[in-house]
Amino acid sequence: MKKAEELHPLELPEGSWQKISIDIIEPLPKSNRQDIIVVIVNQFTKMIRLKAIITTISLKNIAKIYRDKNYIKYHKRFSATKNPNSHQNL
Repeated sequence: MKKAEELHPLELPEGSWQKISIDIIEPLPKSNRQDIIVVIVNQFTKMIRLKAIITTISLKNIAKIYRDKNYIKYHKRFSATKNPNSHQNL
């Protein structure tokens, strides 16, 4: 039996919207030309933002969605982390 290793807890952000994770749900049936959903999760409060978008959107434009919906509203600096279970490259 393998000996258990020391646990290393994740670093908690100091405030809301300072650390986020982004995931993409796809493919979905088209509705008003939109066929994927971007899920942005606030790692501090676990609040989520959902945005329906089109498949051809770039990662740069996804970042702009975050900026327009959250950064300007909350005036916070943030860092994004990739969901290890996601197949998307951020």
